[in-house]
Amino acid sequence: MVASPSLSERYLKRLGATAPTTRDLASLTTLLEAHLRAIPFDTITPFIGQAVSLDPDATLSFAALGELGFNVEYVLARVYISPGITRPMAKTHTAVVVSLPEGKFLFDPGFGGYTPTMPVQLGVGDDAQEGKWGTFRAVSAANSIVTSDRRGDDVHTVMETLVNGTWMAMYGLTKGPVVEADIEAFNWYVSTSPDSHFTKRLMLSRFAGVEKVTGIDASMKHRTASGVTDYSMDTLEQVGKVLRVDMQLGADDALVQKVYNRLLQVGAIKPE
Repeated sequence: MVASPSLSERYLKRLGATAPTTRDLASLTTLLEAHLRAIPFDTITPFIGQAVSLDPDATLSFAALGELGFNVEYVLARVYISPGITRPMAKTHTAVVVSLPEGKFLFDPGFGGYTPTMPVQLGVGDDAQEGKWGTFRAVSAANSIVTSDRRGDDVHTVMETLVNGTWMAMYGLTKGPVVEADIEAFNWYVSTSPDSHFTKRLMLSRFAGVEKVTGIDASMKHRTASGVTDYSMDTLEQVGKVLRVDMQLGADDALVQKVYNRLLQVGAIKPE
């Protein structure tokens, strides 16, 4: 009887990557870039009203990296990018911290268009770290642009990214151990709460080579080395094209129709 492939073997096959022979920064960077190219980010399931189950895919990076021999730990984060925040928000994001010979690095392929597109080193000061698709920094809480009344007392590091020449806070890494029940709790909230951005807005992101495609509701951006092209999904046909071609998602006709209907419902597009 042939044994079923392990999770890490399935992960590498999906990424089109080979198992690393060393557990260092170069290997981790290769895996993160392969992940970003192969696995698009989307909020389709909660956006159309379906709860997201906490299956192995939801904790894929942590489990796969662990199987591949990396020293990994979860970290929960408080998200700051929502406008109008006046108090600390719940811990609704998770990432992976990987301990390497070169130090500790954040591995986070799941933050949409603002995803840190490189392993970001932690605990080495507030200097910018430049990657293929963006510039990031891990700032100590005291030095961050997030004021203390919005930050959260348990936040020790704030992840920031450079947007049009200005630093923007993405989320704050919190102290303390993380158990699976913590992830189950915030997963349920972000995929079911009417106040969650995941249920209110369609968010899309895919990285391909030096190109990046991102979307909020029906508004899309295609970034290349030569500039940014803005376009929109205004028809059912265009929704299908974005999901199937631009995002490389296996969207059947029924799913395309549900996304189109929901975009109509939230007023992102007008009836044809």
